Amino acid sequence: MIFELLYFDECQNYDDTVKLLSRILEAEGMSVEIPKILISNHDDAHAHSFPGSPTLRVNSLDIEEDIAAHQVGISYACRTHTVEDKPHGVLPRAWLEHLLRAARTLESVQ
Repeated sequence: MIFELLYFDECQNYDDTVKLLSRILEAEGMSVEIPKILISNHDDAHAHSFPGSPTLRVNSLDIEEDIAAHQVGISYACRTHTVEDKPHGVLPRAWLEHLLRAARTLESVQ
């Protein structure tokens, strides 16, 4: 399983996402290196198809598998996710757990 966490320094949601993701990986017994890719400007955002900070990708796919960068656009800004019709800067723990378990299951089948 290959992870990438893209972010920019000014995003207040980045640290909370890293902490939550670390807790989930530990609880799942997964020892995974998560490369952190700093997006420094609009050119970097375009080069990485960056929809906002933080962006988590697993096996090159955005964590919100049904939303690709071409649908939400490229942004050098904090990213929000709609959860129960409300914007959130950090994905809910249950969403992240589900994604990681699904990715692990898919990887074991292949």
